[in-house]
Amino acid sequence: MEKHRILLSICLLGILITGMAPATGSETSCTLTVQSIPDRTAVSIDGTLIGMTPLSGYELSCGNHTVLVSANGYADFVAEKSLERGNPEVVIANLQRLDDRGTVYITSDPPGGNLYIDGVLKGKTPILIDALIPGPHAVLIRKTNYEDYTDTITADPGRIPEYHESLIPLPQTGFLGIVSVPDNATSYIDGAVFGTTPTMLLRVSAGNHQLLVQKPGYWNYTQTLEIAGGSSSLVQADLEKIPDDGTLIVDSAPTGASVYINGTYKTVTPVTFENIPAGNYTLEFRKLNYTSQNITLPLTEGRYERRMQGSQRIRQTRASRLCRSTIKVRVQIVI
Repeated sequence: MEKHRILLSICLLGILITGMAPATGSETSCTLTVQSIPDRTAVSIDGTLIGMTPLSGYELSCGNHTVLVSANGYADFVAEKSLERGNPEVVIANLQRLDDRGTVYITSDPPGGNLYIDGVLKGKTPILIDALIPGPHAVLIRKTNYEDYTDTITADPGRIPEYHESLIPLPQTGFLGIVSVPDNATSYIDGAVFGTTPTMLLRVSAGNHQLLVQKPGYWNYTQTLEIAGGSSSLVQADLEKIPDDGTLIVDSAPTGASVYINGTYKTVTPVTFENIPAGNYTLEFRKLNYTSQNITLPLTEGRYERRMQGSQRIRQTRASRLCRSTIKVRVQIVI
């Protein structure tokens, strides 16, 4: 009798374990799909916001759950779902628009403008906007190369008014004037002559342009200009004067030769002459018991370097623009 009681207890324990096992496994493998009409509505499950419709294959524990689908201007959709393992559930929420909401249809010429209602982007024109609270609403339409368009519309339940907005293109040109210090300089826009400063305000296309201002005796002035459509701009070019004097550096081999400039004795080599006016000069080198040497050279803007042997020119090079001219002269005195 005691043996039969032990076997019965073992069987009952096995039945209990078998019955509990499926319930434990069912809590980890359930999925839920939520769709709605209209689309892009908020989905909450058991009071927690999950995302927006369409919500596909969302995993959650098996068992009972409360699904809430909501959108502005529509009545909430609530569904109770009991999820079972291996049996995906689908909820389709057909939301009912509230009677106290309005709908408007907005178009623009040209189409494709970004439409904002009360500061919120709704999409591109043409577009049907529904679920609006009755009353006035601020409208803003933005499109590249067009002025921002603003208006006020009114949402009225029971009817669908249509608003057609005409966008105004931005001007494709602006006005530009050039002045310079000093004036009477020639100005160029993108390589074409624009006028003599000061110029009048002249029409130019909107966008970026290259300005060049030139005047004899002054360095070129360049600038990149950005002209906005419908704008008026006045640009001043402050010109920098090119120095009209320079430096003359004179040396000889052997040193100690007398230096004459344009026939006038100056000193002996080596010597540096500062602030020499631009122009053409004749240099003569004299030294006792040596043959005198004569050199003619220009002193102009830029930099020159000359090395002389007798009256024969060995090398002349021009370097980049400097603030003042520098000429180096070195001669080999011949016996």
